[in-house]
Amino acid sequence: MGGVVLGGQVSRWHRLGGSLGQAYQSFASFVDCGEIRTMNDLCDRYGREVLPSYSVKEQKNRAAHLSRVRAVFSEMLPSEVNSSHVRAFRDKIGERKGRAWGRLQLALKVLATLSHVLSWAAEWGVIEKNPCFGVPRPPQPRRDRYPTDDEFATVYKQCPPMHQIAMDLALLTGLRREDILKVDRDSVTDEGLLVHTGKTSKPLLFSWSEDLRSVVDRAWAIQPKVRRHLICNRAGKKYTPDGFSTIWRRAMMKASEAGVLGEPYRFNDIRAKSASDDENIDRASRRLGHTSRQTTERYYIRKPRKVDPLK
Repeated sequence: MGGVVLGGQVSRWHRLGGSLGQAYQSFASFVDCGEIRTMNDLCDRYGREVLPSYSVKEQKNRAAHLSRVRAVFSEMLPSEVNSSHVRAFRDKIGERKGRAWGRLQLALKVLATLSHVLSWAAEWGVIEKNPCFGVPRPPQPRRDRYPTDDEFATVYKQCPPMHQIAMDLALLTGLRREDILKVDRDSVTDEGLLVHTGKTSKPLLFSWSEDLRSVVDRAWAIQPKVRRHLICNRAGKKYTPDGFSTIWRRAMMKASEAGVLGEPYRFNDIRAKSASDDENIDRASRRLGHTSRQTTERYYIRKPRKVDPLK
């Protein structure tokens, strides 16, 4: 609930929604957005009307990138931004020196946010076309970390039971961390484990196997038994991404300090292990929710494929 200020006074109370994103959208209907004159104005409108449509995590990430856009373009007219400005912005953010990039991933994400803002500017009639079109994107980095069976087992031993369950699910299903944390009682169906993935919103139904059923049953047997989410903290509440990652990093540190683990790996590298350990790439691609086998091969197959010689 919130009181809306109109004409210097607070009008009657209006419900703005159940989340921050809904509150932004509702509040925008009471506010005169005014004419878009500068890039700051454009970013303001993007923040009110577009940003709330994304997940909380994505809103947070894009808001950080949007602040970098504001810092550089701020008072420029949207119509003044051209491809030369975009290239200079890309290279500055990415700390580019020749063909070397100091912050490649950041350059990719911030440039994508700028392009999205300017695409909406064209949609709203503020500019004729998006000046980011035709500007080459930095090369997409490829992660090649593959946790071996021994490395998986080493970290597994250092994890508490809930994180062990999460590791088992990641290996069996290839799901990302954020999707595993969403699994709840509604996800458990007679046909299998139903998960609506966050990145694509594409529902995936994992047919019950003996191992998958065993992992899920083992999870529900962990205290507290009265809870909604499969993976939860000691209070029975759903883990926040930061809360889950803190415990994961602690387990990784213990494994490293014991001298039995070389290079640390990320939780989502288990997703790549799930794909790489499957000899059937088409099956692995379907499990990961990819529409293209090429995506699986390019980014998630991280160990050599066994092939036969000609003779």
